[in-house]
Amino acid sequence: MATPTPSPSPAPTATPQTKTTSSTTKAAPPVSGEIIWDYATDKLLYSVTLDQWTTHSGVDLAADVGAEVKSVLSGTVEQVYEDDRLGVTVVVRHSNDRTSLYANLDASVRVKVGDKVNAGAVLGVVGDTAISECGLKPHVHFAFFVHDASVDPKKYVRLG
Repeated sequence: MATPTPSPSPAPTATPQTKTTSSTTKAAPPVSGEIIWDYATDKLLYSVTLDQWTTHSGVDLAADVGAEVKSVLSGTVEQVYEDDRLGVTVVVRHSNDRTSLYANLDASVRVKVGDKVNAGAVLGVVGDTAISECGLKPHVHFAFFVHDASVDPKKYVRLG
């Protein structure tokens, strides 16, 4: 019977490093402007317009009346309507069960239900139709939803 002879182990090699890239790159904002009223669903904010404390399921971004409001992601226009509190509103459905809402728009909305839009497509312009937020300077009310649940838009979109 032959005696086994030891053989040298292969030299250890470094574990390959893979560069990971974030799949959660934030989208461009609907308008260029500062946040004048932040997202708050777990605390109350004081509404100057309503003279009461309330929650706020979106962010209000200051912008001049007439400034273009753009879709933050590609998608399909799901709704165009006039809300009693938020004024003229456009809702866009995106991939991965995400939805964005743009309100306080001028009545001259440039899209209709069923339109396919690319990220950056102009949906309309900032108006002054949001009765519940008319005490603020001109702005767009922007909200973001994942699986139809309101989320802080700043987690998905570069804002303020």
